[in-house]
Amino acid sequence: MASLRKPDLILQRHATYYARLLRSLNDLYRKNAQGVLDAVSAFDQERGQIEAGQHWAQKHYSHNPSATKLCILYAEVGMELLELRQNSLQLIGWLQISLQAARQIGDRESENTQLGNLALVYVDLGDYTQAITLYQQALQLAREVGDQYSEENHLGNLGTAYSDLGRFEEAKPLLLQALNISRKTHQNEATWLMNLGNVSYGLGDFSTAQQYYENALTIAKVKGRLLDEASALGNLANTFYACGEYLKAREYYHQVMKIHEHLGDLRNLGADLANLAQTHLSLGDVDAGLQHLLESISIAQQSDDKLALCRRIIILGNLQIEQGEYATGKKQFELALQLAHEMGDQNDEIGVLVSLGKLNYLIARYKDAQTHYQNAHNLAKTLGDQYDLSQALSGLGLIAAKSGNYRKALEYQEEALQIAQTTNDREGEASELTNIGNSHFHLGNYQDAVYYYTQSVNIFQELGLDAGTPIKNRELALANFK
Repeated sequence: MASLRKPDLILQRHATYYARLLRSLNDLYRKNAQGVLDAVSAFDQERGQIEAGQHWAQKHYSHNPSATKLCILYAEVGMELLELRQNSLQLIGWLQISLQAARQIGDRESENTQLGNLALVYVDLGDYTQAITLYQQALQLAREVGDQYSEENHLGNLGTAYSDLGRFEEAKPLLLQALNISRKTHQNEATWLMNLGNVSYGLGDFSTAQQYYENALTIAKVKGRLLDEASALGNLANTFYACGEYLKAREYYHQVMKIHEHLGDLRNLGADLANLAQTHLSLGDVDAGLQHLLESISIAQQSDDKLALCRRIIILGNLQIEQGEYATGKKQFELALQLAHEMGDQNDEIGVLVSLGKLNYLIARYKDAQTHYQNAHNLAKTLGDQYDLSQALSGLGLIAAKSGNYRKALEYQEEALQIAQTTNDREGEASELTNIGNSHFHLGNYQDAVYYYTQSVNIFQELGLDAGTPIKNRELALANFK
């Protein structure tokens, strides 16, 4: 290879220096709680130089062996800090170039690492199909090269991806395998405990979930891992919220928020505010809920986190239509849909389509509602998104019932009920039982209507939720049955 011109040599040395600095900062970040603070502060000061070094390496990696290795190094040694400070699309750019560089020189260990890292980012974007494909490739490669640490990570992350899709029975054995390896490697035991907690949470076993989260919290505190501590506290808060213990959930969300404020972690602070917003709304404090939600949206805008912005705007739109502000809510959904399209985020696109279906149903534009629900149904089925598929089916059932086609409505509603039961969505199950009861009532099947209303009432009361509607409907059905 021809020798570099002096300006290029200077830039190469600059890129090499800042790649090494990124490595040292990431090592400091992993060390302890104070290390996290010091590393984040130093990264923020040097971020411009670090990104300039990576840009030079990316520009020259195809023909300069040193630049090729630097491309790999930048993405490989700074993942924790990059996840904290870069948005998902920036991070994908770095990781894809690093993967190409690793394949160019036959570096299978780095290829394995970047496959796993890319999968993590696609999970953040909600593209689980792509993430699972990447994890499976990475897991096979990790086993081929005998990398047990990576094998643990890929098993655990693959299990987590299945869990996020509601495929809990597939997730559990993968997470247990990862946990068993972690007890030998002492690497990510707290993480897999938390994710096993998420599986139990998804199955409705909140007591077991809480035990996993508390064990993870203990390990995180012993190791001084503030982010793991925050995750465990946040998961415990979610469990209390699911059990209707909103005041306790609020207390835990505040603890999580203090950690993220201490770390200067804007991205997660925004998520904390969004969780607090939902909690205040559940407590009936709409003003406080709206204030926290708007703060979380502002943070997403400041940090250019389009994914978080999209999801929080959907929440805001749904809140506005609940307040009868249909035109304003529609604008939020249209903005969220635009963001989802820009990111290629099909999962949140489904959420927007379901919300648009709900909005159009409320304003009696039933044909538009049916179109949105049908589009959401088709996309959710393609992606394997069980929760949103259930929501779309429920909406299609409402449309069919509104047109007087109650037998067709029952087909949609029974399929939605089956999904809700499979994914342990208890509130969704209760709502669908009410819908099925309504369809039977209109068909004159009063005995069946009473049966479904009774099941619905039992679940709503078990969850501590308002069962007024199915109780009234049951009384009407009983009167007709007699």
